[in-house]
Amino acid sequence: MTDRSIPWGDDMQHVLVYSDSAAWGIIPPTRRRLRFDARWPGVMELALLQSGRQVRVIEDCLNGRRTVWDDPFKAGRNGLVGLAQRIEIHSPLALVMLALAAFVATLPLVDPESAP
Repeated sequence: MTDRSIPWGDDMQHVLVYSDSAAWGIIPPTRRRLRFDARWPGVMELALLQSGRQVRVIEDCLNGRRTVWDDPFKAGRNGLVGLAQRIEIHSPLALVMLALAAFVATLPLVDPESAP
């Protein structure tokens, strides 16, 4: 027997989007981002809600996040590090969507070989 007045759990499905700048919604070349309803996770949530599904899309997106590689210029961009923790933080989850670029080009500003 469940007391409906106690909010432990619901019928809502939670979807975690673990992604990079494509889902973060960066507006190049600014540091601004698109509104939630213009970013693809938001578009997906709104479409699912309009179809009658009870869903919440959780965005965990970071510019420059990579699959399994460290960024030599910005710490914390290795997508593998912290993924298990994010899943635990946001559980229970109906779905985890990983959308990470396999290759993100990061070019040095100065070629170390030609530097004085």
